[in-house]
Amino acid sequence: MAKKKQDNKIFDKYFHQYLWEFYKKNQGHVQKGYKKLSRAFLKFNDKDENPNAYLRKPQSEALEIYIFLKEYLENEHIQHIFENWYNKEKKFEKRRENIDGTIFESEDEKAFKHIYNQMRKEDEDLYPSYLFALTMGLGKTTLMATCIFYEFLLANKFSKNSNYCHNVLVLAPDKTVLESLKEIQTLDKSLIVPPEYISWLETNLKFHVLDGDGTLTLLAKSKFNIIIANNQKVILKTRRKKTTSASKLFEGTANIYQSKEAEAREAKEQKEPKRRRGGALDEIRAMVSPQEIKDETEIINNSRFAQLAQLEQLGIYVDEAHHIFGKDAAKSRKALKKTVDELAANLHLKGTKLVATYNFSGTPYLEGNVLPQVVYEYGLKKSIDNNYLKKASIKSFENAKSKEIVKVAIKEFWEKYGSKTFENLKPKMAIYAPNINELTTELRPIVEEVLIELGIPTSSILVNVGDDKHTSNDDIVEFNRLDTPSSNKQFILLVNKGKEGWNCRSLFSVVLYRKPDSKNKIFVLQATMRCLRQIGNRQETGLIFLDKENENTLDEQLSENFQMSLKDMKEAGEDDKEDFYIKVNKPIKKITFRRKITKFEVKEKEVANGFSFAFHDVDKEKYKITVSSSELGKIHDKKKEEINDIKEKRVYSSITLIAELSKYLNKSCLDIKKIISSSNEGMEVILKEVNEYNEVLYDHIIPKLFDALFVVDRFTKIEDVTVDLVKEPNGEGEGNTEGTYRMRAKPSLTVKDSDPGLEEYKNKSFHVDTYCFDSNPENQYFWNALKNDKVKEVYFTGMLTHGQSDFVINYYDPETEVIRSYYPDFLLQMEDGSYEIIEVKGDNKIDDVVVQAKKSSAEELLSGSAMTYRMLRSSDLTEVGVDHSGNIFS
Repeated sequence: MAKKKQDNKIFDKYFHQYLWEFYKKNQGHVQKGYKKLSRAFLKFNDKDENPNAYLRKPQSEALEIYIFLKEYLENEHIQHIFENWYNKEKKFEKRRENIDGTIFESEDEKAFKHIYNQMRKEDEDLYPSYLFALTMGLGKTTLMATCIFYEFLLANKFSKNSNYCHNVLVLAPDKTVLESLKEIQTLDKSLIVPPEYISWLETNLKFHVLDGDGTLTLLAKSKFNIIIANNQKVILKTRRKKTTSASKLFEGTANIYQSKEAEAREAKEQKEPKRRRGGALDEIRAMVSPQEIKDETEIINNSRFAQLAQLEQLGIYVDEAHHIFGKDAAKSRKALKKTVDELAANLHLKGTKLVATYNFSGTPYLEGNVLPQVVYEYGLKKSIDNNYLKKASIKSFENAKSKEIVKVAIKEFWEKYGSKTFENLKPKMAIYAPNINELTTELRPIVEEVLIELGIPTSSILVNVGDDKHTSNDDIVEFNRLDTPSSNKQFILLVNKGKEGWNCRSLFSVVLYRKPDSKNKIFVLQATMRCLRQIGNRQETGLIFLDKENENTLDEQLSENFQMSLKDMKEAGEDDKEDFYIKVNKPIKKITFRRKITKFEVKEKEVANGFSFAFHDVDKEKYKITVSSSELGKIHDKKKEEINDIKEKRVYSSITLIAELSKYLNKSCLDIKKIISSSNEGMEVILKEVNEYNEVLYDHIIPKLFDALFVVDRFTKIEDVTVDLVKEPNGEGEGNTEGTYRMRAKPSLTVKDSDPGLEEYKNKSFHVDTYCFDSNPENQYFWNALKNDKVKEVYFTGMLTHGQSDFVINYYDPETEVIRSYYPDFLLQMEDGSYEIIEVKGDNKIDDVVVQAKKSSAEELLSGSAMTYRMLRSSDLTEVGVDHSGNIFS
């Protein structure tokens, strides 16, 4: 009997799932140490904080983990992260406070050893490697671009921090994926980057695309280069050391690259202390020896490689990374990995480093088991269930001829989608032939016959087979513009095309009527998934037609790559949530209340003669870096010395200082220069102070200049304001549902104004016809308030959070220093005419600084009104919606 392969699970989960749980449980603690820019980046891309955020949940969660690895775990190697997590030490000490069901007992030591062993074998001493697994259609390219832009912003601000990439190499396995990655160049940065950072990126990014035989020209030690290339364009070529006399004579030795990997490893080992050893880890480390160069090969010098080796702080981003894992990928993986190892070695010996390799893949699985580098996963079934992909309708045919399958498929596709458009795009069907000969002699005549029968012009057919005898340059242009409103091609006939990397959202159907000749062992899986990319505001259905053999193949490939069956795929998306189209009840509910408004008026004034910056008032001690030392036995005899030379700082000239002040104070450079020149200190003294401690510029000089240039008058007044609890929809629905808001919710958590038993309460609530609650506590709280005699009216306002209501509270976010908006959960009007605004928060969120900022802003805004703001802890509700005092509101 074959030995059962051990998987990488700990109890019923994989390590990356526990890593996510730790992050979410300790999010406040973790992010407290983040840099301000990191927090700003996360909030800008979080729909809960920014209703207009572009990233979808899987992308924003992956970004959270990316920044978690960067800021909190400081680019630690995956096996060391796992080791510290296991031991509940260093950054994972918080696990000691939570009994989370993940603590290894003695019998689980074997599982721990196995996982650590896998991580140890796959990871490298010279650089960490991580894998982000997001199913096709979730936007890996956009996620990759977001991470790169984030890296560069931090690298610019903290240039001496070795955790940030100063340059980036983006790798694709083939030309199709490379075309997709080119979107990084043209991506609208305003969608994913806070506006205050965009101009810097536009000015400093330098793109280099290697899609032909051209050379790569980079300035040595230059920064902020993004090189997008096919793997083959950078891989070092190798040959055996034993060469013939003739080859030595004709080839010479000038182009032979000598490996630096062993030298770099030795240098690193001498420089860095060995990690703590003990317990079960000794046994594991004894089993796993450091990787050596086993192949006696010489590496033929690659000019592009030489260019890359000149760059500092390089990060490598690998798209469709599953190509370099597994037995079938052994050769390509070995070549690429050898190149990356050598690149890391070269950089290390030059005093810089390869920051990390960030791998992006559609699946975390290899041969049914999760790869050890995985740090985040969002799978296929989950993506369909949560409406990020189309649902899949799969039909298979047994004992049917090719013509019969194709004919049924085209007719069903045309009947369901033929007369429709989606985002002004015509729906498409892809039909895959096993080879070119069959496409031209059998498939195309069949398709033309069916189209003529249905009255569809045959000009809607497009052929792409990678052979210029059958696919012209014009055809390639048409293929690349399928997702444009002007495209009239709807039936796409393919051979070994239209698989991985093909992004066509208007593709609604795929036909595989016969086993493909492709050597790609996951071709069927890749081809069928092409039609699942989501389009529009509602979840559509992709139609997949297969013969029996391809159906069996798809079932096997789903199991190996997603640990799901064909049955799971068919049922995905059939969750217990439904689409609800919310109508606004007329007349629109308005609420008038009194609020406190504070206004500031800034007036310019003349700078007084003899203006002084008063540097003697500056406490410089708080800017100094000091180190204390003492001898053993003389602990009270400490020596303290300053080591300010290690401090990261910018050296200003008179020009750059004036420009910086002008930017902050919104005054012309000439005005700033005049003020500085006429000050008591003058430019020379001011430059000396700023260049000694950069903090003086922002903590002292800018405030001093502001006070000298402007006077700020503050006005506070109480005013009555009327707001709409809901706005008129602006075409969110479709067809007969236009003029509605589309929302998805569980029927059990919805309440309609037409539900039985609500007749007597209809005038007490419902500014829209349906309330969609997120949880049972919200639902029950609403019913308790509705039936309470002290409540005159109750409205659930927490469902309209994306600009659909004017009932919004603005607050100052202390972490990002930005004005933001949020929408409270409930608004209640009491019988005495007063109002209650209710916000319910989990106990772990109640003390969060941002949550408290929301509370303070709401209380300040309403301080002059008969409206009270209350924030309740979840644990304060002994019954849902009722607190310890027996009141529903206190």
